[in-house]
Amino acid sequence: MQIVSGVGKRTIVRLGFMCALLMIFAGWFAYDGWVRWPLANLEAARQAMPKAPAQLSVNPAATKEAAAALQATEDQPHTLADLRQRFGEPAFLGPLEGGEPGEQLAFFVGPYGWIRATLQGETASKIDWHDGAKGYSDIAVQRLLATALLAVAMLPLALLLRQLPRKFKLDDQGLALPATGQITYDQMTGIDATQFASKGIVQLKYRDQAGRDRTAVLDEEQIQKFDEIVAALCKVKGWPVDVEPVQADPDNAQQ
Repeated sequence: MQIVSGVGKRTIVRLGFMCALLMIFAGWFAYDGWVRWPLANLEAARQAMPKAPAQLSVNPAATKEAAAALQATEDQPHTLADLRQRFGEPAFLGPLEGGEPGEQLAFFVGPYGWIRATLQGETASKIDWHDGAKGYSDIAVQRLLATALLAVAMLPLALLLRQLPRKFKLDDQGLALPATGQITYDQMTGIDATQFASKGIVQLKYRDQAGRDRTAVLDEEQIQKFDEIVAALCKVKGWPVDVEPVQADPDNAQQ
């Protein structure tokens, strides 16, 4: 006789569902934080420009703090060359509609908004910061949630990968359990199925090699061939134990 069982399907499904659900939510937040919301900021900057270029990219150096630093030194004239040195080529550079002759606008688009510089010739006369559709804190929270949920998803994934190789084997020598090892029929002293109806477990009593009383818990959810193994074990030992699922009382079910 030999019965070999893997891990119960309910255990695999439960851990797999938890892992998949956490990864789905992590992907959702990651998409918002790294893709959708930065694109929304780009679109807001595009709408603010008199004529948006076909390709618009983000310049990480263009930040609210950088704009504030320029505003704090407005008494020192900033030239277009200075702005190019700080932020690279502007996303938009063109004449200011309705402005004075020679007046221009320069846009430097960052991940959370854009810097709008009004130029008189090559010298900046005004530098403003404009927030995008989603600010730094909004995007940072989405990215933090994505990272945290992905880290949490690793726990059920690790448990699932740990459970998959586990085997439960009943043969002519006895019962082999992944955590306990081999328990021979001679070592087995009794079985307790009083918690089967409420918790789906039976407790196998045995004595270890040192003669100490031990208990091995057999869980219906963790052992795929639970019924076969317990029934065959009880048959060998002559124990009258019923592990069939408890049927609901029809009268109670109608109430």
